[in-house]
Amino acid sequence: MTAIERARGELAVQPVDVSGDQARAERVAATRRHRRRLIDLAIRLVSLAIALTLWEVAAWNVDPVLFTSPSKVAVAAYHMVLSGELWTYLWPSLVVLAIGFAFAVVFGIGIGLLLARFWVLDVALTVYITFLYSIPSVALVPLIVLWAGFDTTAKVIILFLFAFFPMVINTYQGVKCGGISCCRHRCRSS
Repeated sequence: MTAIERARGELAVQPVDVSGDQARAERVAATRRHRRRLIDLAIRLVSLAIALTLWEVAAWNVDPVLFTSPSKVAVAAYHMVLSGELWTYLWPSLVVLAIGFAFAVVFGIGIGLLLARFWVLDVALTVYITFLYSIPSVALVPLIVLWAGFDTTAKVIILFLFAFFPMVINTYQGVKCGGISCCRHRCRSS
């Protein structure tokens, strides 16, 4: 019997306990992840403190009408929250945001699914979607205001445009690269 055969025989006879090593490795990995999260949090807090400090110092020598300090902003926000003034002006903005985003979700996901499912629509409309998405939405704001006025309709249209194209493109890519069509293809091939 050669040395290799004897070594194989010894390994086969002696059971190896990997559960203890695996549990220890999982504990070490969890400790590292926890430590990494704490370090990330500390870096973000220090970064925020530095940015706020620089902002505060920069505001010392500038007219408060043009550039105010974060401490004055915080005090004003505190007073607006307590008086109820903030909620009076925030509510209409949240309603407009919700309506625009809801339309973008419904139409964006719907069109993205249709483009991913039907190749004729994909070929026919992808060029236009890409072309319209490449136009900066901010450049369309003056036209939208001319067409729809300053009312809620114009605001909803603007918010819709900001969210619609990313919804269409991400839904399309998600379905094409890992959605239902890939699942069907995998199921058929196996």
